[in-house]
Amino acid sequence: MTPAARRLRSAALGEFERFHQSRSGATAIEYAVIAMLIGIALVGSVQLIGPGLSSSFSDLAPSLKPKS
Repeated sequence: MTPAARRLRSAALGEFERFHQSRSGATAIEYAVIAMLIGIALVGSVQLIGPGLSSSFSDLAPSLKPKS
């Protein structure tokens, strides 16, 4: 292994160890899980409400057209 590769490997392992000991990584993962759950809830609610809302707008559309 070349000296440059050793330095790169040592730096990468040092960063990994620092990240492993830090709590900020766990916090970021927790926020990502919360965001994912909110996204799933939004998609589910849109799928449930979507057809009814679409028919409501379809019923409303003719009254919005200008009379000729």
